Amino acid sequence: MLKLHEEVGELTQAYLMKVGQARDKELSPAEINNNFAAELADVLGQVLLLVRHHDVDLESAITSK
Repeated sequence: MLKLHEEVGELTQAYLMKVGQARDKELSPAEINNNFAAELADVLGQVLLLVRHHDVDLESAITSK
């Protein structure tokens, strides 16, 4: 859970840069978009690791929502 929390924080920072609400750290728009995509992938990866570790039937959980 702590790793997921860390990754969500990094995603938040990348999102804020993407929408112009945080400094761009002299990154190009393409680099900002790539960082945002990479952070989304990191968050999804951590969620999937939690799913596997706790033996959650994610398809059923999503369907029941």
